[in-house]
Formats: sequence, C-alpha cells, structure tokens
Amino acid sequence: MAGRTLGAPARTATGAPVWLRLVSAPEDKASRKGWDGALDAQHAFGDLDGHRPVRLVVHDAVDDTTAYRAEMSARVDEPVLQHDLQLGRPRPRRP
Repeated sequence: MAGRTLGAPARTATGAPVWLRLVSAPEDKASRKGWDGALDAQHAFGDLDGHRPVRLVVHDAVDDTTAYRAEMSARVDEPVLQHDLQLGRPRPRRP
C-alpha cells in the first residue's frame, strides 16, 4: 500500500481507554486491502465472542494527495492469545 500505520493506547475525551490506529497512504491507494482490512474483518467476524476488540469509530480525511484514516477500537488490556505462538525468526526490515 506504500503508506504508514501507527497504533497506540489512547483515551477518549471522556477518559475511556481505547486503541487508536492511524493510517496514511497516497489517495489513489487508500482503497486496497491494508486500508479496509480492519473494517472487512469486523464485518466478517464481528467481535469473535469477545475475543476481538470492537471497532468504535472511523474518521477519514484527505489532504492534497494523501488519505488519512483514524480508527478507534475498544482497548483490550489482557492477553488475547491463550497460548504462545511459535513464530519464525523475524525478517530484517528493508531500509
């Protein structure tokens, strides 16, 4: 998608804990899989019986040729996985 994604714990104006995800991409690439993946997963799977954070709000904006999306989801403060994942070695990041 050639964009950027950041995520961090945040709080709403009323102090409720949430997860904030910020995405940016060139406007012409803002409709690809990485852009709508969270929304598609929410529609396809719902909250998976409480095992997937509920998406609360989405806000889209465009400035010049860059599209931006801010997503707020319910914050899960306890581990979601019930077992350790055995992942391979991390791949080096490209510069």
